[in-house]
Amino acid sequence: MCARRFSIPRLLAAAHLRAQRARNRTISARRPKRAILPSTTYVICTNPRSGSWLLSSGLLSTKLAGRPREWYNVDAAQRRRAEWGIAGVGSSGDKAYLDQVLARSMTPNGVSGIKLQFHQFVELQKSLRHIEGFGRLSTPALMARAFPNIRYLWLTRRDKARQAISYFLAQKTGRWWIVEGGVPERSGHASQPEFDPRVIAQLERMLIENDSQWRLFFTTNNIAVLTVFYEDLATNYRATILDVLKWLGIPDTGAVKVPPPRVKKQSNDINELWLDKYMSLKNQGILQGGV
Repeated sequence: MCARRFSIPRLLAAAHLRAQRARNRTISARRPKRAILPSTTYVICTNPRSGSWLLSSGLLSTKLAGRPREWYNVDAAQRRRAEWGIAGVGSSGDKAYLDQVLARSMTPNGVSGIKLQFHQFVELQKSLRHIEGFGRLSTPALMARAFPNIRYLWLTRRDKARQAISYFLAQKTGRWWIVEGGVPERSGHASQPEFDPRVIAQLERMLIENDSQWRLFFTTNNIAVLTVFYEDLATNYRATILDVLKWLGIPDTGAVKVPPPRVKKQSNDINELWLDKYMSLKNQGILQGGV
């Protein structure tokens, strides 16, 4: 039996067809989606190094809890606007972007997920107020108008000193997360930074203040919120993910498969060494204006 022969033109045509299909998939992913409103939207209210990547990736893995990302991260939003062909800001541009976020952050069951750090929450309000008919609404009414059937999840961290050290190291090294099988994102130099307790103290104060601002928003406006602590998420990962699904009203959560987390713990001996040094300085009152 003779081996099957392929002519050069046929091989080239097949390669061209595969490349064209790949381009079509890319174009389809970037093409503006038809505006479809979710039945439920939840906002993960958080701050840096609170475990938001761990929580978001876990919820995303269930395929039942939307696609919670930092849709209103300024740099990422600019890239998405360019990819989706949304020109400018103002009423039409910001409304078009909101429509795309609602469509793209939603899983087929109608649940949409949004992740916001507090400074992004402040900027989001400015963006939404550009939209016609949104400008004079109170902040809770503004959010409810933009995000259908909105619910709030507050992801926070009990140990602010550890959080501040983690934040400092991420800023200095550019290593914000480590994903199993992936390459960690880097936005700076990877060399080991020097211990700087005063900067760490400033970051700790900022994290405490931002958490206070989230708490003030919830209490002032009588907003019912689901509180998730990073420490509980890290210790009881699957149970925490399922608790969030139950809170969202997802049926039959007991049968939902939650794959093991792909986001890996980054803290190591350096974090612990720095924590001991930092707490010693705080306890001695050496850090002027320390927390």
